[in-house]
Amino acid sequence: RWQGYQAEHKRKEAELKALTLREARAALDSQSGALRQAELAIEQQLAEQRQREAQIEAGREAHVAAT
Repeated sequence: RWQGYQAEHKRKEAELKALTLREARAALDSQSGALRQAELAIEQQLAEQRQREAQIEAGREAHVAAT
């Protein structure tokens, strides 16, 4: 009888660990998605910044050529 309780206890512990791991993986997936969205937003802002810098440089070159 005691061995039955021990076996059930081990099984319950294993189930709890599996559920905990599943929850941790779900949280990690969610955070990874949010991180990827933030990375994409940063990349977009950098692309816009580079475009504006190129426009400024073109304006400077046009100004120098005009003088």
